[in-house]
Amino acid sequence: MLAVGLLTLSLLVAGGSSNRTEDRCSYRNLLRHLKLDVKNAELAEMRPVLSWNHSTKVTVDMFLAGILNVDEKAQTLTTFIIQSVQWENQLLKWNPDDFCGIHSFAVPKEKLWRPDIIVYEKILNHDASNSKFVKVLYFGECQVIEIYRMTTTCMMDLFKFPFDTQTCYITFRSAGLTMDEIELDALVSTSDMNAVVRELIMEQTGEWQFVSLNMTNSIYDEGHYKVDYLIYMITLKRRPLLYSINLVVPVVFFLILDVASFLITEARGEKLGFKVTILLSISVLLLILQDILPSTADQLPVIAILCIAIFLLASLSLLETMVVCFLVDLDDKVVEDAEVSSAASTEDNVGCQQEPGGNPDSCLETPVEENSERKDSDVKWPSDSTQLNQILEELKAVHQILFSTGRQKMTRKPGRYRRIARYLDNIYFCFYVIISVAFLVFMDIMWFY
Repeated sequence: MLAVGLLTLSLLVAGGSSNRTEDRCSYRNLLRHLKLDVKNAELAEMRPVLSWNHSTKVTVDMFLAGILNVDEKAQTLTTFIIQSVQWENQLLKWNPDDFCGIHSFAVPKEKLWRPDIIVYEKILNHDASNSKFVKVLYFGECQVIEIYRMTTTCMMDLFKFPFDTQTCYITFRSAGLTMDEIELDALVSTSDMNAVVRELIMEQTGEWQFVSLNMTNSIYDEGHYKVDYLIYMITLKRRPLLYSINLVVPVVFFLILDVASFLITEARGEKLGFKVTILLSISVLLLILQDILPSTADQLPVIAILCIAIFLLASLSLLETMVVCFLVDLDDKVVEDAEVSSAASTEDNVGCQQEPGGNPDSCLETPVEENSERKDSDVKWPSDSTQLNQILEELKAVHQILFSTGRQKMTRKPGRYRRIARYLDNIYFCFYVIISVAFLVFMDIMWFY
């Protein structure tokens, strides 16, 4: 009986020792040790420091996983962000050897205090894939990783559109704590951050190309207290090929066509219609730019200046063509009036031709027939060859006058108004070419330098 009692006692002792070992190695024992097994207002609501004058160092690391949308009209940037926030909790520390080597554990977020970090430029926070737990390490380090899609404001400088490079800012700060309470910093260096972002980025086939992601730390004085700001700068470069084909090349081509229209000389109506078509085409491009660019920009983009300048040059060219056409038509009208007067006087002279030795005053009088109605039997036809020769000579004289008048019309020199129109057209053509070349060089310098 004594042996049986000793065996039972040893089994009970061994079982109790095993239970104590299992309890020591469990998370429950660790939570009980850290006072997290029950609702603890001190850990959940108060800043976790042993002394109130100690600041809490918070590191915020942001990794850009994708550029989803860049809206120039609304001046917004939509990105896909991976954010890691770490801070020190001086009340949650333990020795891993006392708990069977437990180095870390996860606890629900509502049981621990978390820094109130906000994004200053955030407009809208879309669907997020956030963990419901906070990872706690044995030396008091706490970490939360959040993955979400975020829309922020981004003031863009579109002066060099579409050859522009934009820098958008994402600023992290505490919503209600000062610099004496929270100090913001980044754990990952800028070079390592850019290397990770280039592996994660998902915009390689989009309109924008990722250039760099930089970080800086600034302190802002907001009256009675100072706030620590952690600023991430995202630099993006636009791929300009599509806009160059759709906007820049057509505008320059319209300018070349307008210069080439000066080669159209006599077809005045077709020339005016051609220039009006060019003006309408440039107006369509201006409407397209209005839909792309914001209406609140402080200065016009270079491409808008280019379109407006070409529109003005084409308008002046159209006005100059109208003036030239008016002068040419005026010159033709003056010449026609002169030719009509000359032809009338020539006909009078031909009608007044007389026989040799006749009376010159006989041309001034026109015999009037008393009886206009005559019978065919009363008409007297010439009977001798002298009168027939005289009629033949008169016909030859009329033919010679008409032939010489037509030849003079074909070979006549341009009148005064036509010469003025030609000088005006040549001068404006030289001015147009010089201004166009100088303006294109100036636009190139503004775009690429």
